Amino acid sequence: MVHKHSLRAIQSLASTIGTQIGPTVQELHANAEDDFKRLRVTQNNIDPTYPQQDELEIHTVLDDEVNEGITPVNSYGIDASITQKQRYVNGLKLVFANACVGIRGPDSSLETKDYINATIYQPPGVDILESQKFIDEDSVCGDILVVNDDTHDNVDKILPILSRITVEGKQFERVVNSVDEGLVFLDGPLYAPLVFEKLVEESFAGNTAIWDSELGTAMEPYVNGFATALSKDLDVVGVVKSIDSRQLTHAIREGNKKLEIEKEFIWNRDIDLLTELLSVRKKGELAYTPWLTAKQSYSQSRQWTDMTQTIPDIDSPKRYQKSFFYTTIPMVGTITRIETLTGNIRPQLKTGEELQRRVLGEIVDSSNVPKAIKFADEFARISIDTQKRINNILKEHINQAKDYNKDFRGPAYLQQ
Repeated sequence: MVHKHSLRAIQSLASTIGTQIGPTVQELHANAEDDFKRLRVTQNNIDPTYPQQDELEIHTVLDDEVNEGITPVNSYGIDASITQKQRYVNGLKLVFANACVGIRGPDSSLETKDYINATIYQPPGVDILESQKFIDEDSVCGDILVVNDDTHDNVDKILPILSRITVEGKQFERVVNSVDEGLVFLDGPLYAPLVFEKLVEESFAGNTAIWDSELGTAMEPYVNGFATALSKDLDVVGVVKSIDSRQLTHAIREGNKKLEIEKEFIWNRDIDLLTELLSVRKKGELAYTPWLTAKQSYSQSRQWTDMTQTIPDIDSPKRYQKSFFYTTIPMVGTITRIETLTGNIRPQLKTGEELQRRVLGEIVDSSNVPKAIKFADEFARISIDTQKRINNILKEHINQAKDYNKDFRGPAYLQQ
């Protein structure tokens, strides 16, 4: 416990720093609003989607008014959990995944089936396993996916992603095939950006066979599920809780350069700008941005309409583009990005405002992420005890290769 005299000194130090670190709260907030509004005028890659308005305004709604005029619907959450990647003495690497459904509503029948997967990397010279389905029952469906040595450049990075999206995509496709109305939530982005972009890049290079690879096979249920959802006018929403991007700040900064706007731009990451922008000063109020749409792929700077033409069986590419808005999670004060297919908020289908209100209502109802996602997370989570059981079973056949890499003094090679 800190000594009282040290505590007093720390508090005094914090007060001194606070008075010197920057502009007043009012100035900082006005600065954030001014920068955000220039998304419309700086000729950048982010466009307001709905509603079309002269200026971009931050919206607020009282918690107890968010559901006014909105008919309640069932909501379905889909989440997947993975184990830590394990490495064995013969070079095998292994990740297990489990995907489940959580439902907020009276009908919980879809919660009864889980998808599990073991994704395995086999190094050169090791040819032990083959990809196969090993269980297909009413309550659980599982398979083994084997990744060979020449398939990917970075196996350590792709293995957990591949394992997760393999089960989550199948669960997603099953849900949208089974329901005709309501909200379908994915915990995280609508689809894995790294995987999707790799598929598109390979397609541009003429390698259309990439869709027959492990990555293409894993993404196929997502593509099919989105097509089904759009045909049913079924809302699919991704809830992204970790925002580590520079999409908005990059767009504003580049727009300022094009228009030769000489204004100091202090925001380094999107989360910095959004935290100030959506800071709520009134109790019981929720702040959120309008819908936005990225006109180009942020990493490739290619027009989306060009990108999606490389995907098989997509009749209207723009409908599969992502639109998104940002809001706050009341109890924890964090910023969340809400994603949907642009086709879900086109005027001929439904208003974007209605979908926003439905999602915000779910957040207010749980004071956190939507309850359907919380339920799915609880069902899918692979506990530490379960991971230990898996490891103990495998230890009977092969030794696990472990190392201790938490040397806080620096890399081990610097101390040799």
